[in-house]
Amino acid sequence: MVMSLFLRLAAGVSVASAFAFSSIAQANVIHYVSGPGATQSDEQAFWDQLSSRQTEGFEGLTSGYQNLVVSTSVGDFSTSTNNPEQYGQSCNQGSFTCGEGLGVVEGNLYGRFPMPTDTDNKQYLDSLDHQAFDFRPIDGVNAIGFFLTDPNDQWGTLDIKVSGIDDVFTESIQNILGTNGNVSSGNAYYLSFFSLSGSIEKLSFNMNNTSDGIGIDNVTVGSVAVPEPGTLALLGLGITGLALSRRRKQAKS
Repeated sequence: MVMSLFLRLAAGVSVASAFAFSSIAQANVIHYVSGPGATQSDEQAFWDQLSSRQTEGFEGLTSGYQNLVVSTSVGDFSTSTNNPEQYGQSCNQGSFTCGEGLGVVEGNLYGRFPMPTDTDNKQYLDSLDHQAFDFRPIDGVNAIGFFLTDPNDQWGTLDIKVSGIDDVFTESIQNILGTNGNVSSGNAYYLSFFSLSGSIEKLSFNMNNTSDGIGIDNVTVGSVAVPEPGTLALLGLGITGLALSRRRKQAKS
């Protein structure tokens, strides 16, 4: 049985989904979402919950790099070759070739862009219309957070597999974002996931539309002490409160 609770709080012109608690049998995964209009404050709120962390911003990779496996400091992103005729329009832009893997993009591409938006952040990882790709983090992390741009203007699912447990947490991105129907193009969200029952082994993105490319940036992996069930709501409200507090301070400055 899956239980989801979405609390929505106004934050400027954006709406933040404060937290959602989900579980499938023993595989307990908590996920939090900020957006549309996510900012670095949402990322910082996630960082503040971690005892240790490491972040990959894809700035150290060559712009235009494309491969079926993109290895980074936080883990490996991988996909497989499919029929090039099954891809949308974005995968043949510039030096990229449909079906040849994920790509490091500088600037904007069909509604996807680097996040957070600052002068030092120029690149991100693009799915290049691959309908499925995986992220296998480095060993021993039970928390993952990242920016997602232009997610699911078509339908799709997001899977998380927790090591040592046979069950797989599976949820549509629309449900995770708290939307009804397709998400409009060009939005930015910050997603974070906490495992209560072990290290996160794999996070899988699956889209069922050939034109449903997404961008991912500033991927953080880390560790957090597993909370008792009674503290789950406080953890979620803590993340939300930190993010909203920082947004208010930025608005005043």
